Amino acid sequence: MERPKASPMSRRRLLTPSILKFSRYWIAGIMTLFLISPTNIGASERVAVLLIYGAFFAYPLTAKVRSGDPGMRFITYRSPAARTLSILLIIQFIGISIATAYYTGSDLFSAYSNALSGANAYSEYQKHFAESAIAEASLGSKATYILLLSLAKLLTIFFIANFFLSAERNASTTAGLLLATAVYLGFGLARGTFFEVFELAVAYAFFWSMTSHTQALSGKIKGSKLYRFVLIAAPISLVFLFIANALRRYEDSTAFFSQCSPNFCYSGYGFPFAIDYPLYLLTVYFGNGAYFVSKLYEATILHGEWSYFLPLNSVLNSSGAEFGVRDFMCGTFVECRFVWTPEMVTIISIFGLAALPIINWLFYLAIKFERWVFRVPSIVKMMVLYLLVVFLLSLPVANFFLVSSSSIVSLAMLFGTLLLTGPKRQESARRA
Repeated sequence: MERPKASPMSRRRLLTPSILKFSRYWIAGIMTLFLISPTNIGASERVAVLLIYGAFFAYPLTAKVRSGDPGMRFITYRSPAARTLSILLIIQFIGISIATAYYTGSDLFSAYSNALSGANAYSEYQKHFAESAIAEASLGSKATYILLLSLAKLLTIFFIANFFLSAERNASTTAGLLLATAVYLGFGLARGTFFEVFELAVAYAFFWSMTSHTQALSGKIKGSKLYRFVLIAAPISLVFLFIANALRRYEDSTAFFSQCSPNFCYSGYGFPFAIDYPLYLLTVYFGNGAYFVSKLYEATILHGEWSYFLPLNSVLNSSGAEFGVRDFMCGTFVECRFVWTPEMVTIISIFGLAALPIINWLFYLAIKFERWVFRVPSIVKMMVLYLLVVFLLSLPVANFFLVSSSSIVSLAMLFGTLLLTGPKRQESARRA
């Protein structure tokens, strides 16, 4: 049965630029968290991070947000039919199921049952990963699983974008959003990691922020009361989810509430424990990048480690155990874990002190790219913007993006799609 045609206005949704807003709030939030964190981190280290981050992220922190930005556009987008969404959901489920079995030795249904029972999924995941020697496996043997996980991630992003961008938020778009989210979250539950929750939270927040504004008769763009409520409620909810996930890794809960991280320890201010300790846990997860940067400052000032100021120097002189700056920092000045060093350090390793203008330039280009996307918006371009946001948010925090082969492959797939469908369709969209 043919679907009834929607009126032109019912197929239009207002888009508002969000990259600058997201970047500014995120970087300022990380700086504030590190400054007030209830830890034994020294005052000089906290001040050093404020100064360094203030310089490396000066553009997103100070760039002017213009009212009535010409980048604002209406998008005309209709969701695929329910049958198409069902097929895509099946493909996503198969991809995630195979990837979950390969990387964790578990399945999605066991992941949810173990989560409800409080089992330590992270320990089992690490054990399976080591016993199966997945880290040492050749790229060729892992290529199929990387591609499947990348395709499943792309479909997850698509279902979220499809819901928020579509003019018709009906039963099929809502069901697709919820089922795709549940399947992708199952992969994270099977690993016992929080990164998948972080990716989903960023996707929800980014697409919702971009499409949740309305245009008043006066022409002013404004957010709803619900928008302001979620800005407060969502971070609080994520903190509780993070604590619940981390708590599952400890057989004795007292160890969870008394231990130190490898780099710093909990040192409360005397506020209620329910306020102090969540701030400490957030610092453990999101503050290690800033701690690394503070120790890099100390290594430079107190121990004369300044060779990384020269482009490529720290990369060319790396032993190979780590990458560039990490090589002389990890184990000597700071304890490093798999993704604890921020993405900005990789850029510093390659470009030295020139990384300072380069990182600011990256934010400038990202904002310009977003405005270019808004000229002729499409769901594929919006998905590219989301992955770009994940990379930008990783710069001050952790090695979230460049360490993820599925994110890199997903981005390559999207760019390939843009190249194949690009100029002609964009020109026809302009004429329309």
